[in-house]
Amino acid sequence: MKWVQPENLYSPWTIDPTRKGYLLFLVLLFLSHLFLASAVPPTEDELYYLAWAQWPSLSYFDHPPMVAWWIRATTFVFGNSILAIRLPALLTHFIIFYELGLLSPQKKVLFLLLLTPLSLFGALLMTPDIPFLFFWFFYFKWTLKCDETLATWSGDPVSRVYQPQPLSLWDWGKGGIWLGLGLLSKYTMALAPFCSLLVFFTKYRFRSWMRGFLLHSVLAGLFFLPVVLFNVRNDWAPFWFQWNHQKLPVQSSFVFTFLGNQILILGALPFLLIPWILLSFRTLSRVPTFRVSTIFFLVPMAFFLFKSTHHFLEANWALAAYLSFWILAAYFFDLCSIRALKWFTLALGFVVPIAVSLLLSIHLIRPLPFLKIHQDR
Repeated sequence: MKWVQPENLYSPWTIDPTRKGYLLFLVLLFLSHLFLASAVPPTEDELYYLAWAQWPSLSYFDHPPMVAWWIRATTFVFGNSILAIRLPALLTHFIIFYELGLLSPQKKVLFLLLLTPLSLFGALLMTPDIPFLFFWFFYFKWTLKCDETLATWSGDPVSRVYQPQPLSLWDWGKGGIWLGLGLLSKYTMALAPFCSLLVFFTKYRFRSWMRGFLLHSVLAGLFFLPVVLFNVRNDWAPFWFQWNHQKLPVQSSFVFTFLGNQILILGALPFLLIPWILLSFRTLSRVPTFRVSTIFFLVPMAFFLFKSTHHFLEANWALAAYLSFWILAAYFFDLCSIRALKWFTLALGFVVPIAVSLLLSIHLIRPLPFLKIHQDR
């Protein structure tokens, strides 16, 4: 197998915005989502969050308030239609996949990902995951920019002498805003600063980032303060409810159930490529984009794999871990010179979720008899 060193690739920030075919498919998918969002009945979760939106609050029992605020905003403008409720989900899906296209050397993996249930049908549903994934992704992009700036500064001895603080207060403030808004979306956002801390701590001098990182943490804490006060007033019941959510007597099947659910909704590719990512970490670390992507994938994935040994995890819980993974997957297929290995890995990674998408598409037109009503959420 022949590999090209990552430093020989042009920076992902300069990649052509998107290949025409990918962008056209993304636009067509968005238009089809507009139709499906109007036609598919609302889920019980969406009606639950719509009820929240009727009475805006600083927080709610089982989630922070951002999902209710977004629904409130779109229904205020467009009325209480199901399309208005789901419009933030459709726009978030389009924006994230467009941005992933900017960061990926090639689009083959993203094309296939767009055909999985996570994209074809999950993008319709307005849940707390929608604002959470939006702010997680842009916090990840912020960390990428900071790492690139710090890498340039670290490699220039003149800059290290005359510019001891390579990032301005506003640079750090932007990260605090993304982090704070993410914390207002879902408690899981608390994993994101640990990822960025690991990025900075493992490579750069404390003086170049520590003060700014503390500033960004304090700013995020100020955003999150209403949720903290809500928890204090309620004896931290909302927080502990989420931490212990679906906690059952430990069963070995929990891990396999978690992995099976992930394979059904988005495929096995993240798990197939984990060994390659671990073995190639030193090589990947030479480019800030791939180093940050690796950390933002492995840290939350390790957390959720650990949680799956003690809890029954719902299929959506680990979604944030995958956002940066697709950049690494695109790089893998861009560099692998063995065509048979490429196609075998892609087939093994995506055949199950694409088959599920096909069955769900048929089910929308003609309900499948083996899918009972009580199972059809």
